[in-house]
Amino acid sequence: VVDSSGIAEHTFHFCTCRNAASQVQQLLEAKLFPASYEKIKTGFSFKVLDDYMLESTACQTSGNAFWSKLQCRTDNAFTSDVPDRYREFFRVSRCWRYLQIRKWFGVGYSNSSLKEGELALFCAACPQPGINMPAGWKTDSCSWLYWRSIAADGFFSADHLKAASKSSSLDVPLSNGEGYMTERSAYKKHLNTATE
Repeated sequence: VVDSSGIAEHTFHFCTCRNAASQVQQLLEAKLFPASYEKIKTGFSFKVLDDYMLESTACQTSGNAFWSKLQCRTDNAFTSDVPDRYREFFRVSRCWRYLQIRKWFGVGYSNSSLKEGELALFCAACPQPGINMPAGWKTDSCSWLYWRSIAADGFFSADHLKAASKSSSLDVPLSNGEGYMTERSAYKKHLNTATE
């Protein structure tokens, strides 16, 4: 069990009564998020997932740094003896963040498919005709005011995209076009037609 206070080994006994909930449901009711859905060996407390979400957003703490902190809290002298569940933690924290976003946007319990951009917040700074741009913006003499500038990163290149293409089959999108990122097939189509 991974909690904000550290990583501990516990034995769980699940209810096996005839009308008992599934093991996953029993863990969720105990405020533990399972690392897998079959042969469950690891659970993460809702508190540790909330703490990581807050630290990664407010303090820009990386997943690796947060995991190192948990290892130190567990055994500061021999962190190498602490069970390594970083891979599971990273996967579960992505799922947790996605579930939280769905809950915040009021679609947490909905099974219906979401429209493109439905999980994105309205951005008042982005130029949007008819909302925050004047009626004659296309014919304005100061057209530079309405230009959009986009940079891939601080070095003005997209090296991270080139490296990611090798392992793209392992990169599973949780919200395919529903948030700020473009739908995957439309993005690939754009990359095939765009020149660098």
